[in-house]
Amino acid sequence: MTIPYKTIKTLYDRQNPYSAPLVECRCLTKIGSSKEILHIVCDLRNSDITYEVGSSFGLMPENLSPYVDEVFKPLGTPYRNFMVQTKTGESLTFEDFITKHANLSHITSRHFGLVQKYRPTTALQEYLDDSVKLRAFCEQNNLATFLTAFWHPSVPLQELVDIIMPMLPRYYSIASSMKKIGEFAHFMVASFYYQDAGREKESIMASYLKTIPPMTGIRLFLQPNATFIPPEDLTAPIIMIGPGTGLASFRGFLQERDATNASGKNWLFTGDRQKEYDFHYGEELTDYVQSGFLKLDAAFSRDSSEKVYVQDLMLKQKSELWTWIKDENAHIYICGDAKAMAKDVQKTLHLIAESEGHMTPEEAKVFFKTLRHEKRLLFDIY
Repeated sequence: MTIPYKTIKTLYDRQNPYSAPLVECRCLTKIGSSKEILHIVCDLRNSDITYEVGSSFGLMPENLSPYVDEVFKPLGTPYRNFMVQTKTGESLTFEDFITKHANLSHITSRHFGLVQKYRPTTALQEYLDDSVKLRAFCEQNNLATFLTAFWHPSVPLQELVDIIMPMLPRYYSIASSMKKIGEFAHFMVASFYYQDAGREKESIMASYLKTIPPMTGIRLFLQPNATFIPPEDLTAPIIMIGPGTGLASFRGFLQERDATNASGKNWLFTGDRQKEYDFHYGEELTDYVQSGFLKLDAAFSRDSSEKVYVQDLMLKQKSELWTWIKDENAHIYICGDAKAMAKDVQKTLHLIAESEGHMTPEEAKVFFKTLRHEKRLLFDIY
């Protein structure tokens, strides 16, 4: 059985996020790492928001001022203070809209059609008549470069606002337990780079968090997950499989189990690229191991000539894993990448059932289907 999920009442949602002060933003990965993951702490003390481990928050980034300025360069400074309305009816300046609500990277045929409606040109019509040419332009440009090429002041600003793609929230698993840390929330935020109008650009959430000063309000809202929670039985063993940022939820699980004095065994499979640089929350996990609270298997794929992943470590421990699963009724949690990791881990579990449980492939399939039905095999994958 699992904990009955509490009905969480909050005044805040995607349309009305809470502005949580940013308490801490530090790099979890050490200098020398080939990637960057941030540890983020937000203050919820004045929000009345309560969360359960396993849930997530939607965080709303903001566009940095250099990118906002690029939009206004072809428009002109006066446009900054023009009042506009969002689709939800909120009135604000156009500059605030561009900063907080606009996706500056994506344009569509609607942008071409709008300008053509008020200021027809042969160049615009050529794009509207040629879908291949239109698609190529949209893929290689952004809002600022489109406005630079085609904007005309005869276009009503509100109509432009109405077709700009919205800024979407970014969802992050909560890497903490309120029972352990109180009215705060921790997150693991990965930074990455992508091509935007012919240049390399850092992911918007990471660049925003790294740029703003401490105690700046981060707009966020709770996204409960009633199906990814620790077992009600505090004596039940749990197996957690989550490399990379998939570790976030399991840090919350471990804090929760520690705070509630859960006597059930805890086994974590995690990892990343290199132990020297990418052992996220390594000191905390090592302390848990030394106290006997946690069994830890960490795979660091670039520490040897042959890459090692969590599923490889699972196979090495297949006999004990099967004992936990079959004889001790352990709950299994898988968190992280849906495209490769989650599929590979499931295949590995099936191989272990076939090897150690002497099952046929079909019997293994039925066995794990039953575990899912019993809420003993749970996923939070993305």
